[in-house]
Amino acid sequence: MREQILNANIPKTILKLAWPNMLGFLMQVSYNIADTIFVGRLGAEAIAAVSLAFPIDFFMYALGGGLVSGTTSLISRYIGAKEYKNADNAAEHSFLIALVLSLFFTVIGLLFMKPLFIFLGATSSILPMSIEYSRWIFLGSASIFFFLAASAIIRSEGDMRTSMKFMGISVVLNLILDPLFIFGISIFGISIIPPMGVAGAAIATVIARVVGCVLVLNHLLKDRSMIKLRLKDFRYKYLFIKNIFAVGIPSSLSQLVMSVGVLLLTKLTANFGETAIAAYGIGFKLDTVAFLPTLGIGIAILTMVGQNTGAKNFVRAKKISWTGCLIAGFFMLTISLIFLSAPEFFISIFNNDPILIRYGVSYLKYIAPTYIFLGFIMILAFTFQGFGRGVPGVVIAIFRLGIIAVPLAYLLALNFGFGLTGVWIAIAVSNVLTALFSVGWFYRFKANKAM
Repeated sequence: MREQILNANIPKTILKLAWPNMLGFLMQVSYNIADTIFVGRLGAEAIAAVSLAFPIDFFMYALGGGLVSGTTSLISRYIGAKEYKNADNAAEHSFLIALVLSLFFTVIGLLFMKPLFIFLGATSSILPMSIEYSRWIFLGSASIFFFLAASAIIRSEGDMRTSMKFMGISVVLNLILDPLFIFGISIFGISIIPPMGVAGAAIATVIARVVGCVLVLNHLLKDRSMIKLRLKDFRYKYLFIKNIFAVGIPSSLSQLVMSVGVLLLTKLTANFGETAIAAYGIGFKLDTVAFLPTLGIGIAILTMVGQNTGAKNFVRAKKISWTGCLIAGFFMLTISLIFLSAPEFFISIFNNDPILIRYGVSYLKYIAPTYIFLGFIMILAFTFQGFGRGVPGVVIAIFRLGIIAVPLAYLLALNFGFGLTGVWIAIAVSNVLTALFSVGWFYRFKANKAM
């Protein structure tokens, strides 16, 4: 695979590496979407409760995403340079980081989730459900971080299918367990599994994630990968942590900025009622579905740019980046047209409340046309990481959310009388302006100075 990444046709290689990632991310997002669809049968309040908890799950994936970016960037560059022993050591250190993150989220999450939900605007009717759901998610956080670390190691080799396969098993299991734990099951009048509501959705998700995590770790430990993990050979070296963090921390910060932006926008929508929170939660979940092709392409770009940078093929690395932007733009434009063709249908999948549908349709009509711009933003952020540069991603995220989206949303919604529509307008404007900013930055970027 290394030789193909360094020499083969660029568009074909991007698509070959991207499609397993697309499916993998679709499966990853399916956890939350499945929870929301099944929980939606319990009513709009239950959707609002899970929607309030979603930014916290997103927050964990933000830090985990930094671990993925840092690990993939570093190991792929070592593989490109044929430094396989260093690649092994980098992989072992990524698991050490995963362990620390798991302990942090389990402890801090359980201690502070209640005041966080109150800050976000949880009412007395949805606060208990949000806490019930999130408690189990925090307890199972280790399965998230260890799965992401293992997947990053496998993907850095150019193997995009293995982690997707295990994620698929996990998702199918979640789809089976969700209705059983949410609604319960009885046989001949005897309760086998009691109905657990929103807590049942979280328990099903955690069980499924643990199974996926065990499978992918088993793959690595049985020497089915180019990377060889040997606990007896492990020697802590700060250099590997530093190099993972050089890309990983900025990547995490950029995703943390995004998660904080989602938190603040969720808090803003709370001013317009629980149905508005639910509509924003559903709209954001549809966004995550739209992003899936771009995320898959982005991981492929990160790996390809990383290996070509390690091999000092800087011209090819930059050509890969622009090609990735065009491919991602095509996918995002197609998805936006699909959503805009029947917005009521896509919102009603989750719930049939007429006010919720009206809010959700309004969201899609403003946000979906800007998906193509988001495609460029996301691919260029992955590209910078592939070159070993994490800081641009942070700056881009701050520009989009901290400078434009959140301040403009508060101004339009609360000060200029646009109401909830003002939030949607602000997000759309931020997507367009940030894409122009990102393209201009990368155009001036000197790839041969990335090493």
